[in-house]
Amino acid sequence: MNLTYTSNFKKIHMKIVGSILFTLLVTGILSAQPGRKGERGERIKERIRAERVAFLTERLDLTSDQAQKFWPIYNEHDVKISALKKEQRISRKAIDQNLNQWSDKELEAKFNEDFQRQQQMLDVQKQLVQEISKNFGAKKAALMIKAEHDFKLELVRRMKDRGQPMPEDND
Repeated sequence: MNLTYTSNFKKIHMKIVGSILFTLLVTGILSAQPGRKGERGERIKERIRAERVAFLTERLDLTSDQAQKFWPIYNEHDVKISALKKEQRISRKAIDQNLNQWSDKELEAKFNEDFQRQQQMLDVQKQLVQEISKNFGAKKAALMIKAEHDFKLELVRRMKDRGQPMPEDND
């Protein structure tokens, strides 16, 4: 009976922490000015990352022990994907800016680089799912994918409701 009480208390505690973090996220987004970069943008990104941690932890129903094992795996892959996305944005911006100046051969080379980057992102995502499946089971991996998608949808919805632009690289 005491074990059930402790388990329920942990679930309720995680929901409260998640709600508080989500409130902080929304507050930060609302106070941000559109298009502003720098320190404020970094604070927003950090708040979004913190909210994603709370959201995924709650959705995956991770115990403290599971979370200690899950987050290093997840973060390692997330850093790789974020770096690839940043490269992707830079490359696509260069294509947009030089579209009329580059030859077809140069553009084809840029497209091939873009496709290779997309494949690298898929490979990293596949590795993440495989590691999560191996350590926590396929069900947790599927829940993680769904929770990531749900978090992105919720973030987009809230930002649209507030008329705020989407910050870059929140995946």
